Amino acid sequence: MKYMNCFAKLAVQVYQFIVTGFFWIILFFLSILSILSTCYIKADSSEISFFVKDNIFLNLSAVLLVIFLFAACKKSKRLHAFFERLENDEPFFQKHLRVLLYVLLTASVIWVLATQYIPRADQSSVQEGVYSLHIKNYFMFAYDGYLARYPNQLGLVWLCYLLSIVFGSDNYICFQLLNALGIFLLYREMAKACEYLEFRRIVRLATVAAGILFFPLIMYCSFVYGNILGLACSLSAVRQELAFFKYKKKRNAVFSAVMITLAVTLKSNYLIFMTGMGIYALIELIRQKQLKFFILPVLILAGYFFQATVPAAVSRQVTKEPMDQGASSWSWVAMGLQDGPRAPGWYNEYNWHSYTDSDYTTQVHAQTAKEDIKKSLSFFLGHPAEAGRFFIKKTASQWNNPTFQSFWTPQIHSSNIKPGNWVWRFTGTNGMHQSVRFLNLLQSVILFGAIIYCVFFHGKANYIPSLIFALIFVGGFIFHLFWEAKGQYTISYFVLLFPYAAAGYDALSECLAHLSGRRPVTRPVPARLLLTGLAVLTAGLPVLFAGKYTDCLTADTEKYFRYLQQTDHTPVLKDGIYHLCTDSGLALGLSDFKKNTTDFSFCPMQMSAEDTDIQITHYQDTAWLRFCFTDLYLTAAEQSGQEDHRTVSASSPSVKEEQQWQIKSAGDSSVYILQNDDYALTYDEDTQSICLTPFDEGTNQLWFVTR
Repeated sequence: MKYMNCFAKLAVQVYQFIVTGFFWIILFFLSILSILSTCYIKADSSEISFFVKDNIFLNLSAVLLVIFLFAACKKSKRLHAFFERLENDEPFFQKHLRVLLYVLLTASVIWVLATQYIPRADQSSVQEGVYSLHIKNYFMFAYDGYLARYPNQLGLVWLCYLLSIVFGSDNYICFQLLNALGIFLLYREMAKACEYLEFRRIVRLATVAAGILFFPLIMYCSFVYGNILGLACSLSAVRQELAFFKYKKKRNAVFSAVMITLAVTLKSNYLIFMTGMGIYALIELIRQKQLKFFILPVLILAGYFFQATVPAAVSRQVTKEPMDQGASSWSWVAMGLQDGPRAPGWYNEYNWHSYTDSDYTTQVHAQTAKEDIKKSLSFFLGHPAEAGRFFIKKTASQWNNPTFQSFWTPQIHSSNIKPGNWVWRFTGTNGMHQSVRFLNLLQSVILFGAIIYCVFFHGKANYIPSLIFALIFVGGFIFHLFWEAKGQYTISYFVLLFPYAAAGYDALSECLAHLSGRRPVTRPVPARLLLTGLAVLTAGLPVLFAGKYTDCLTADTEKYFRYLQQTDHTPVLKDGIYHLCTDSGLALGLSDFKKNTTDFSFCPMQMSAEDTDIQITHYQDTAWLRFCFTDLYLTAAEQSGQEDHRTVSASSPSVKEEQQWQIKSAGDSSVYILQNDDYALTYDEDTQSICLTPFDEGTNQLWFVTR
């Protein structure tokens, strides 16, 4: 028994040392990345990343400001009374928690209803698979079909199929509203988990409040995929696991296993959560030495085999297709170690083409992927500098993008509705840029808060259970260091830092309140705080100024701001009445007032100013041009006999696309008037006519604007 106790104590210490060590290293690394640079993603389907220089002073100032605000709240007698009531009055606390949770739910529902984005790519393929089940056309399940290629999607397909029985196929709004409910549930479960970790109630409220500020996860409600629902199920599973080891009720173990199985069925990436839960269960089994705790690892293992076999077995039974193992998992690792047009390790179609080239045979595909992995590793070993840049850029592209790719869906997906002006401004390139500026500071605040947590809570009585989120976070970081990179994958792990950050700032503010002499300390001040901070600073300074590897993190600064300027859709002109003049000063007008006329005129301004009044009205990035004297609108007509030539007319008002124009600044009070960004309004003074020709920034496409 003595040796068993020694082994148990050693095992727990090793677990604590390894998880804490990796957690600290990763947090410091990400914190340095956060203050050095910011990663932006291009607002189109290319998903190209820009690595842009950040403001170190501004990021550190944001952290200090949050520390100051927490400390000021602790010094305030009125707020101190509020915090005391929170800790001692359960109904009072629950009331405020519900308010925050309902704010999250309301914001999520508003986002879904105000956007109604239509899924595409993998999301669309999953929905197509659901519909194919209804019509009994199983081409998606055939050997070369999408679902046979990616059988990890089968769990989501069958869940959506069950929903479609009630709500119909392609009912995206139903799924998106379920995501909104998932946002509510995941933060509620996280707050409940914080209770089992013995975090103060103010920490639990701050965790949910951080979820309101961190709006990218709310934006993912539009993603018709298993990300949100899978995360909600995963956090529910973690909460039930903590309850099981605290209250020792078997029903908690059963619920925990069921929820994590459902999470992995919805999204296979949540295997990281399942693995972390299994490791923690074994540690608790060793630490508490109770055999009945063995039930949870067994149930988790059973859940793993269930999600790995049952959806495929059901699909084989229904479709009568063989449904092999599909593309090998090794191909995602191989792709994660390759460069690509988006960023290092991002999707480059490797797994799709290599599986096709392997004649849709999993074993052959696995062998091909392993050989390509060896080639990548051999290259990295022979070129350490290139390896350093590769992994730094890969990590930054998926962890140092404060939006975690949440703007990608709004920017490339069409909608069932015409979204409101606020949605257009918010999701546009400039709106995304302003959001990144805020989220970048919030990201630094969260990362540094988690570091502070480790300093204050290391060695506390509940420290081992509280490492559950850290363990999963470390697992997610290491996994995506080699797996395919994507911001939408890592957001699930970043959210796990919210309780740590809130607890860290709460503990530090308690310490500062004690040092100020205003009231007694409620927890001991760690003596190693100063030494740890100095050691970390000393270790981090070389990284901050080591240009050998970090120069790549700011290489796209000028390129990004040029792109930002080029894609700025802020209206060039204010709504009003203008004259459009040629380079020689002739104003555009109408020579015939009949509707649908193509007879335009160019006349000197002083001769017929009233006839050349054109009212320009904007909505979002679209402009309408109305000839005031005739109440006719400039309209793009059908293509003429010439391939690169389209006629233009003046027609009665409508909402058709032919009357919608884009006005682009050309400098010096001149503009280009574009149709679908491809054709420009072009004039010919000799023939007194205008038409649409391919946009080439020619002199005869310049229009000078006067009042």
